[in-house]
Amino acid sequence: MICGACLSMHWSGGNSLIQQCAEPGKRGRLMGAYSTFTLGLAHFTALIAGWTAEHFGVGSALMFASAGMFVGACIYLFKSRKLDDTCEGD
Repeated sequence: MICGACLSMHWSGGNSLIQQCAEPGKRGRLMGAYSTFTLGLAHFTALIAGWTAEHFGVGSALMFASAGMFVGACIYLFKSRKLDDTCEGD
């Protein structure tokens, strides 16, 4: 449940930030790169998750994935709070 919530926050938050902060002329290219990295690299992370589950157990693999997503969501929340309306930090 934690992993799913953090993953949802990552996808919606990253998508919103890119579309809000990107220059209009570069938005399409940035969204293409974002989609490639988020969806295209999922196959490799699935291999890592499978290897972890095989060697350390399913519970450990889920905890590892949840911890990684939780850390990413915390970094996103921390960084996004420093942005103002023009997408520039303090």
